[in-house]
Amino acid sequence: MLKSKEEWLLLRKLRNDLSHEYVNESEGNALSLNLVYENTEKLYDIFMQVKSYVNDNLFTPIDDFVLETLPMKNASNSTRNTDH
Repeated sequence: MLKSKEEWLLLRKLRNDLSHEYVNESEGNALSLNLVYENTEKLYDIFMQVKSYVNDNLFTPIDDFVLETLPMKNASNSTRNTDH
């Protein structure tokens, strides 16, 4: 998944920078967003590897699990009696 410790540290720093974004730090925020853009393919590849691992080794494929947890799925299949 990750090629090196340095890659992990870069991605961790990027995540921290994005989660602690402040309005008065426009230049730093722009740099962080540019780093996200530059690492989009890497981030996507990591996500797909994790998704594949979950689908192959854990209880439920991610797509099915997400759909099953959405409240609207059950609501659309239920019949509600509005007569009192």
